Amino acid sequence: MNERRRTSTSIKIIGGKHCADILPLTKEQKILYTVMVVEDDETNLNIYAFHLKEDGYNVVLAKSAEECLEKLKTMPAPDLIIMDLNLGK
Repeated sequence: MNERRRTSTSIKIIGGKHCADILPLTKEQKILYTVMVVEDDETNLNIYAFHLKEDGYNVVLAKSAEECLEKLKTMPAPDLIIMDLNLGK
């Protein structure tokens, strides 16, 4: 399987294509989707936030699993959660 590495996170390549190429959405469609990013590294969190917002998605950020769970109690479920698998305490 092809993978591109970015720090501790990998981006899946499906059938030789980036996942964004498989299901292209317009900006008007993307604004309907909310992506939650859970990342304890400030730099990585800012990179995810910048690119997702720039691409037109609604973005919710959390710096820990605990913060993520608290936010999920008070908001509608996001369409996608991107989570660091190696979250520190």
